[in-house]
Amino acid sequence: MPFFLPSLKKSGHLDRVDMTVCNVGSRKVTSNDDYGTQGWQLFAPNLTIYGFDADPDACAAANAEFEARDVHWNEFHLPIAIAKEVGTSTLYVTKNPMCSSLYPPNEAFLKRFPRLPNLAGLNFETPIETTTLDTFC
Repeated sequence: MPFFLPSLKKSGHLDRVDMTVCNVGSRKVTSNDDYGTQGWQLFAPNLTIYGFDADPDACAAANAEFEARDVHWNEFHLPIAIAKEVGTSTLYVTKNPMCSSLYPPNEAFLKRFPRLPNLAGLNFETPIETTTLDTFC
């Protein structure tokens, strides 16, 4: 976040600013994946974060974690796959689900690195319904 935002917040200039953040692929793996505490909280209470992830369990975990916190913004994690068009696509689920994607893993490239095939190598494929961000909005 820019260094001048705290000054704008303190002077009240952010009180009339509504900020919406969309995070496509919002699975939270580490504390660094929490957008609300990476400077965006300056826009609270006028901050809304929408997280999209194809994994309903990851969304449920993120929503439960958010509900347990004492924060002053809105945050919603939705089990929706965002793509370039509404329809059906293939979800490539990797050995570690955090690397799953609508794009297939490049297995030949992964083999060049000793640990990557066990992390980002393909586990299975599954069809999934997709929508666009425009359609969601």
